[in-house]
Amino acid sequence: MKIVNCKPCLPAGRLSIVCVLFFIISFPGLSQTLAQAPQNPDSAKECAICHYRWIDTFYIHGKGSDLVPYQSETVAAKSEKVKIPEDLIKKGAKLGWNGEIICQTCHKVHNNKIEKQLLLIKKDEKSTLCLTCHTDKQYLADTKHNLIHLAPKEKNLEGKTVAQTGICSACHLPHKAARKLPEEEDFTTGLCLSCHSKGNIARDSIPQQYSHPLNVRPYEEKGDLILTTMSVGKEELTLPLFNKYGVHDKDGYITCTTCHDPHRWRADSTEGEIREDVKGDKSTSFLRKASPDICRECHNDKFYIANSKHDLSKVAPEEKNILKQTPEESGLCETCHL
Repeated sequence: MKIVNCKPCLPAGRLSIVCVLFFIISFPGLSQTLAQAPQNPDSAKECAICHYRWIDTFYIHGKGSDLVPYQSETVAAKSEKVKIPEDLIKKGAKLGWNGEIICQTCHKVHNNKIEKQLLLIKKDEKSTLCLTCHTDKQYLADTKHNLIHLAPKEKNLEGKTVAQTGICSACHLPHKAARKLPEEEDFTTGLCLSCHSKGNIARDSIPQQYSHPLNVRPYEEKGDLILTTMSVGKEELTLPLFNKYGVHDKDGYITCTTCHDPHRWRADSTEGEIREDVKGDKSTSFLRKASPDICRECHNDKFYIANSKHDLSKVAPEEKNILKQTPEESGLCETCHL
């Protein structure tokens, strides 16, 4: 017979027990409401009692654990981009007092008959648990960024392939880094360059020529700032900016994923592409919008060039840019800008 010690997770001492019983007896309506509520603000702290690497973060600073050593964003956080499905709540998933994602959002500690080892709220075969909440990322499956198609032997920092731990695990792990990132880069750019650089699996898909600024804050108020071509306010900008930890930030930086959505091949549909010989164009290439519409998102005041003498599709349709593309192939802007 196994003996389970509940003391580490529950209030210790007779006085604590007396207090709990007093509230249950004195305020039955309150205790019933709390028992039925899916929120549990202290559940992450309870986990930290044993998972001691996070104790100081939870108890002293009152916030969640770092996701990875170089990323100080927290697990116990609320995201505007992710909604926890009601079905997951019914299975036992809990949220923080203000709807934060906490340990018990994904892990069910008590009476778990589904996943005995990791105590997950549901089975996570092929990243199914991740995609339960991150539903907009499921289109990755039929693209070249699903490494099962083009690099099935590639392993993450845990030594696992995507066939073993799911399509998300090539770039993301829930509690730590999945890839070794260049130290000099921000998190988002570094994650892209961990594949798209010399000696790595996407070495044949490195942008050869580009002039668009990266790692700059377009809304930074600075007197000597060179980048002054934004023609849209930050509240109206639909393309995402990121802080150095890879989190959306309206005052953040332009990174690779400002223009590219690594989870979706086509800008105009959810259709994927896995053929190695098919190269990207102005409507694919994991762009968030087809070119030149994506350029217009920030530089709308430059589009008076259309149908003018500087619109090479009208005056010099056979002219090619440095990538040997005609105006029809490159789009309105890329005849001069890459």
